[in-house]
Amino acid sequence: MKQEKAYKLLAIATNISHNEAKSMIDSGIVYVGHRRLRVARALLDTKTHFRIEKIAKPSVLYKQDSLLILDKPCLMTSEELLRFYPDYQLLNRLDKETSGVILLGLKDDEELQKKTIHAFKKQEVYKEYLAIVNGLINDEMQIDKPILTQKNSKAKSTIHQKGKPALTHITPLEYENKKTLLKVVIKTGRTHQIRAHLASIGYPILGDMQYGGKEAKRIFLHSHKINLFNIQITAQKPSDFKL
Repeated sequence: MKQEKAYKLLAIATNISHNEAKSMIDSGIVYVGHRRLRVARALLDTKTHFRIEKIAKPSVLYKQDSLLILDKPCLMTSEELLRFYPDYQLLNRLDKETSGVILLGLKDDEELQKKTIHAFKKQEVYKEYLAIVNGLINDEMQIDKPILTQKNSKAKSTIHQKGKPALTHITPLEYENKKTLLKVVIKTGRTHQIRAHLASIGYPILGDMQYGGKEAKRIFLHSHKINLFNIQITAQKPSDFKL
């Protein structure tokens, strides 16, 4: 069986450059069969067929004065949103594979940025997520464990006594196929807080292989509701967000 590096085969198959092919694989949108292709330099059969998923465009949930609230699609970084809205800046961030509510403000409105930063620091922002985990969680619980984050080429958070305080409240909503859909409310906003906290109790998020979750087409974490300045915005679950 003749083999070649994945990015080279993809470049030939789609008539793009090697760098573009690597970027597509790194973005998580390239599949071989039902499995996501994760390593651009992986050796594959030269007859391999690729499937490329399209990334949805962000949609506007709320726009008034300088505040813009979007529904971010999965597999798009928070920074990539600014290509669609160049006059705005990010007021918060979501991980690349986390979909849902995200906040932007006009670049020239420094007062809005200061007010938003203050509201987050004072824990005056209500943040509700949906998450799917493998296994059955039967009861509500509060996870109160400090988180220490190391930010090298890729951020990784661990539960550590020298970390910053972090508080996560989870409520089971639905069960199916030995999986649980959770409502997750966070008071603090540490890097990868929900991912690290759920992994720490033995229930990593489905698709979150960085924290021990089983492989899936995405990390099943969705920013469902935010209440800021008495404005409550909800982003409905994406169509692929199923138990």
